[in-house]
Amino acid sequence: MGWSVHKNWPPQWDLVTILVKARSSLALFVGVLFLTSCSSAESPTETAPLDVQKIAADASEYQAQLLEDGVVSPEEYEQATLAHRQCVAESGAKPGEIYTILDNQLTFDWEVEAPDTAAVEKISAVADACFTEFKDAVGAVWAEQNLLSPAEREALKPQVIECLNADGFEIADDASYDEIVGAVSGRTSDKVGSACVEQFGSYFSVSSSNG
Repeated sequence: MGWSVHKNWPPQWDLVTILVKARSSLALFVGVLFLTSCSSAESPTETAPLDVQKIAADASEYQAQLLEDGVVSPEEYEQATLAHRQCVAESGAKPGEIYTILDNQLTFDWEVEAPDTAAVEKISAVADACFTEFKDAVGAVWAEQNLLSPAEREALKPQVIECLNADGFEIADDASYDEIVGAVSGRTSDKVGSACVEQFGSYFSVSSSNG
């Protein structure tokens, strides 16, 4: 009897990011303050533009070339995703189909089947490294490019509040971003509001330099 493991990318970590972080290729770079509220301002603050040049300098050669002009086009983002998936396939893992999630992000799930746990761990380690080689830096820039502007976030707020209140919250129409995030953070144990966070994930998504 063989062993198997099923993974999303990237793996789960403690702070929920981009909503369903295990399914998001960009979650490491754009955070959602959902399980843990760590914002201290009334709304996400303006931050300096992402230092793409520095990110490119620390990236793999493959990604550095894609970042050479300082932006990530949809075509380049898709190219990086396809390269990431191909790398996972070549590692011996079995990648699923690519699908779109929040904020125009592309991701896929993958699984490993092998005769024993040692073989599973070996294949998984190679497959995990594919993200760093082909997607992490490009994903960081793409995530930042797809964040809402303050005006766009404010325009979306009434819909977010309406959805949450329909799900059992009592959030005032003039509630701040922090108050909304705090309300949702306090209900993680029973997952109330999770559908609204998923539906309006772009509202909760903030730059990794915030917080």
